[in-house]
Amino acid sequence: MELQKIVRFLSKRDKAQRACLEAKRKDILKNVMAVLAATFANTNTEVYIIGSLIEPYKFKENSDIDIVVKNYQGDHFLLWSKLEEKFARKVDLIIFERCGFQKEIQQYGLKIKSTTPPLRTGLVGPVCKGPT
Repeated sequence: MELQKIVRFLSKRDKAQRACLEAKRKDILKNVMAVLAATFANTNTEVYIIGSLIEPYKFKENSDIDIVVKNYQGDHFLLWSKLEEKFARKVDLIIFERCGFQKEIQQYGLKIKSTTPPLRTGLVGPVCKGPT
């Protein structure tokens, strides 16, 4: 009987943690999309988000943000450092013209439209708590 209680508790806790991480992923995704849209507004740069941030239940606390830029004419290092600072998270900046999986990016990546204004600057997300 005691073992069943433990299993139920652990299951409930894991479900709550997964739900919280998913809520955090969605919040971060919305903000990343808005910041990228504002950053690349009125440019010819195409921007995509790929990886765990766009896949439900794949994004974890230590996940990075995978961003692809196409036709970007500026300093890639400067862009990368500004994005990492803005998001307070590791960013993998992928140069579309130099990568070997362009077709997959265009097929599965989330293309950012440059018309959405930023929602807010903080990207902390919800605070996760376990079951009580």
